[in-house]
Amino acid sequence: MGPVMDFVHRQLGDLARQLLPDSLFGRLALLLVVAVVSSHVPALTLMFELNPFPPPPPPFGGPGGPPHRFPPGLLIDISVRLAMLILAAWVGASWLSEPVRKLAAAAKARARIFTSL
Repeated sequence: MGPVMDFVHRQLGDLARQLLPDSLFGRLALLLVVAVVSSHVPALTLMFELNPFPPPPPPFGGPGGPPHRFPPGLLIDISVRLAMLILAAWVGASWLSEPVRKLAAAAKARARIFTSL
């Protein structure tokens, strides 16, 4: 890479370090916000694309039979949200465990120093 790309890469890295939280609480809070938004947007989009305007309910006492046990879009909505939340949990678990791994590595290094004395 050239000097311009190195500069851009360095600036983007600094910006990411400033914007992304460095504590476990901050990471967990950001993960929850991203998980909820990323699960609701595709689920609602898919649900309204498949059934943009639900049919009006039948008049009281009129024909039409009992309502469906589960509306057709509900199963799709729940499955998309569940899949997105499972994906967010998997990504988040690895992201949240990074500071704990660093702490464990530092503790092992400190233990080696004290045992060598």
